[in-house]
Amino acid sequence: MSTLERRSFVSFLGLYLGSSFALIIIIAVLYYDTVSGTMVQMRQDAMKSHGAQLAFAAIGAHMHRQPFDYRNDTPYSVGMYSSARELLYGEEIEGADFNSSVYTRDDTLYVIDRSAQLHMGVKYIVLRDRTIFGEVAKLRERVVIYTLFTLLLVGAIGYILGRLFLRPIANERERLDRFIKDTTHELNTPISALLMSISALGGEESRAKERIRLSAGRISAIYDDLCYLLRDERGGHGEVTELDLREIVTEQLALLEGYARSKRIEIVTSLESLTVVIDPESARRLVGNILGNALKYSRPNTTVEVTLAGNALTVTDHGIGVDPGELSRIQNRYYRADNSEGGFGIGLDIVSTICKRYGIGFEIESVKGEGTRVRLVFGV
Repeated sequence: MSTLERRSFVSFLGLYLGSSFALIIIIAVLYYDTVSGTMVQMRQDAMKSHGAQLAFAAIGAHMHRQPFDYRNDTPYSVGMYSSARELLYGEEIEGADFNSSVYTRDDTLYVIDRSAQLHMGVKYIVLRDRTIFGEVAKLRERVVIYTLFTLLLVGAIGYILGRLFLRPIANERERLDRFIKDTTHELNTPISALLMSISALGGEESRAKERIRLSAGRISAIYDDLCYLLRDERGGHGEVTELDLREIVTEQLALLEGYARSKRIEIVTSLESLTVVIDPESARRLVGNILGNALKYSRPNTTVEVTLAGNALTVTDHGIGVDPGELSRIQNRYYRADNSEGGFGIGLDIVSTICKRYGIGFEIESVKGEGTRVRLVFGV
């Protein structure tokens, strides 16, 4: 799986799993809150109903002058107290709060009924249940287990679906990569022959000859970018070494000198030595694409300033500029903010990839119609 495919897969899987997990967890929490609340409320209502039945029985026994035969056949603990809070029937409920009606304490539910109204001497009927919150805890455990199982199942399904959905894209990308590879292989020989033939031509320089040289150089630069992309997809980077960036900048400026002259662009340089740790081909692609873009999008009869000072390389042009809304997209592969100039939209993608690989700061400032400033900061 290539780097781009891996990013696409991770993005798809992250979006799918993130939204699915959030929805499942929200449903689980709402279900637990609803069911646990209903369980406690039902137990509370049942205890109130039992307390009312006991009060009714006490009232009936008192009115009919019959003995009060109390039997507790419920899971609750029940104590019936006088107005002096002395136990008359049932079992002692320690720590009962006679001033409350319903309350919980130490995972125990209490209900106080006062409807006996001193019949048979009963003022308070205290009911205590110690089982309901244990049942709620078991419910919580089941919800957690089922939620985790569902998350694992959804995650597995998302992974499988992601691979299935991205397989056609991967196949098409492989076909495109094979096409680019075959194309660059076929272009290598004629480009080399063309450049050698131009160099071997003698005689006076002509405008046509200069155009041929510039066009051949441009094709050669595109060829180098495509080859670099193919090597990058396969992880075939060169050996990392220490380089003087000033030499790389000087070399690339020499290659672009004819192009700058054809557009009547003056290149103003201020170059200091700067040692960087990078493979040579990446350094050439990095500097060459930035300088090439500056010249490509500059207007004729303007200047391009190239400054290498401290730990930063700064390239400023006075060209067409870029809308602020497009600055975040121009680094995407194949995206072109302006179609008036040639190219495939891969230059800044290569620059961005190299900067991320070697930890180089990449800053772009642009004003539409006024120009662009690109700054590379090394050792950030």
